[in-house]
Amino acid sequence: MALMGDQATRDALQDCVRDLGLERPVVVQYGEFLWKSVRLDFGQSFRQHYRVTDYILRMFPYTFTLVLASMVIALAIGLPTGILSALQRRNPLIDYSVRLIALLGLSMPVFWFGILLLILFSLHWDLFR
Repeated sequence: MALMGDQATRDALQDCVRDLGLERPVVVQYGEFLWKSVRLDFGQSFRQHYRVTDYILRMFPYTFTLVLASMVIALAIGLPTGILSALQRRNPLIDYSVRLIALLGLSMPVFWFGILLLILFSLHWDLFR
């Protein structure tokens, strides 16, 4: 119903269910999905009618750039912080402060941290003009 709309006839809905293969058992559908996923065949987009695999491959360089940048930032922050905490183990003020910051960083949801960074960079530092 969501794909066809409210005005779809019963025959049109049955044709859609048959075309999508939804009349088969769920186990068979899931097995086919797994087999196609192993072969990197994710089907076609319902709206734009393009192959999903082509879209994923086209967007892969951007995703890889984001992953690489986040790894560099995480290493640039995490490695010195861990070394500082290890070297200042006898100083509880520094050690506990670094541990608390690390715990807060792990506990904070990513989407919330992203919103905080947007507020910081756009409203307070006005970097997004």
